[in-house]
Order: sequence, then C-alpha cells, then structure tokens
Amino acid sequence: MYKILKYNTKKYDFLNEVEDYLRKRSNNKIKNINDISKNFSYVQLSEVENIFYDWFHTKKFSILYNNFVDEVFRPKFGDDLAYQVIPSIRIAFPNAKSVNFHNDNWYGHGKEIKNIWVPLTKVRESQSLAFLSKNDNDKLLSEFYKKEPPLTEIQNICEEKMIFAECDYGDLLLFPTKALHGTTSNISGKIRISFDFRICIDGDYGLKNKKFFKKIDNNKHVRNSSKTNLKINETLAFGYLNQHSISNNLLISQTIQ
Repeated sequence: MYKILKYNTKKYDFLNEVEDYLRKRSNNKIKNINDISKNFSYVQLSEVENIFYDWFHTKKFSILYNNFVDEVFRPKFGDDLAYQVIPSIRIAFPNAKSVNFHNDNWYGHGKEIKNIWVPLTKVRESQSLAFLSKNDNDKLLSEFYKKEPPLTEIQNICEEKMIFAECDYGDLLLFPTKALHGTTSNISGKIRISFDFRICIDGDYGLKNKKFFKKIDNNKHVRNSSKTNLKINETLAFGYLNQHSISNNLLISQTIQ
C-alpha cells in the first residue's frame, strides 16, 4: 500500500536544517535530533512539537519545502497539484507510539489525496510507520465499515498483520488515503522524528478547507513568529478523544491527526 521513493538529501537536507534550528533555539543544548529525548520527556511532547512547527513557519523552511514539492512531486502529478500549507510533525519517543492505526479518509481527506511521509533519520521496525498488505487493507476496511469496531480493536487487528516500512534518510513514503497505517510502541530506544503532508491532484479536498492546501510558489502563508503556544479548548479535546469531527466547520486538526 506504499511506495518508497528517494530524494536528494544534499539539495533537500531537512535533517541538517532542523538540527541547525534546534541548536539555535536551545542555546546549543540540542545538537542533534537524538538529544531531544535527553532534554525532553514524553509528557513534554507538545512543547517539542511547537518547536518544529515554529521551524515549519520560517521563511527558509517554506522555500525549501516549496521547492521540494516542485522538484520531486510536480513531475509525477502535474502542474495543477496543490499541497498542504504546513506539514504535520510526528514524534515517537522511545517506548511510546505516535498514532493508532487509521486511514485518512476517516478524517475527511479526499479519496485521491496522496500522502507523503518523510522520516528525518533511518527508521527500522517499531521505530517506523506500519502498513498492511493491499489484500489485508481492503478486506479489513470492508469489515471495519460494516462493524464499526472501537479504535482499540482496530489497533489490535492491524498489529497482527502489520508490515513495518523501513527507510533510510533520503527515503520517503508515498501512499493513498485509503491505506491503513499506524504505529506501535517504539522499543528501538531511539526517538523518531518525521513530517508528513498531503498532495491534492484532482481538486477534491474532501472535507478540508481549501486553505489547507496551496499551489506551488504561493508563499503567502509564511509566518515570521519565533514561538507559538498550543491551546486546545474543551470542545476540541472532546472531539479528539472521540475521533470525530465536532461540526461541519470544525474538524480535527492535522496536528492531532
């Protein structure tokens, strides 16, 4: 259900760029990604996520990200593609998991949306993202839509059939929105940092607002702030726990997804 593609890390060295940003933000306390788990615990996850979202909002990252989509994905999907304005950060601390098994159709994404997952380090086994074979994926999706089992049951079923997508730095995963994917407890002893985003190639954004996407070279969404505060109100938290949209105008954010 996924393809592994390679990109030029000399031209798009996201790891070097973010580590340089981390050194500046931490007064050189964090020199590389592995230092994050030495300076932060899992309960400080939102604090770490905020640092990465601040990086995503810098002009330097925005230009790099835009050019990355332009060079790697526009030749594959055409000039009319639109891509996610700000990617989503995923952080898997040692002995923790980052997301339960799901597919993105459940969160309102269009059926032809393409998912791109970019790990910033080499990932192996439980440190990585897991998928199912195409046959298992299609069979289980049919069963899930009929029976509507709780998320805990979906997780247990998928874990029995999962296949880890193992990547090196410079690899990325491309997969459709119908692909069931998720994580298990990261027993590798190493932190995993990745970011992901979505590409729309047919104008069908699903239930997402059009502002969720932008065209190549449209950098109007760049923000110059150095810090952000993540605030989740009670209504949003309730929707998160129940894994449902709150209303037609308020869907679960890509950060939570």
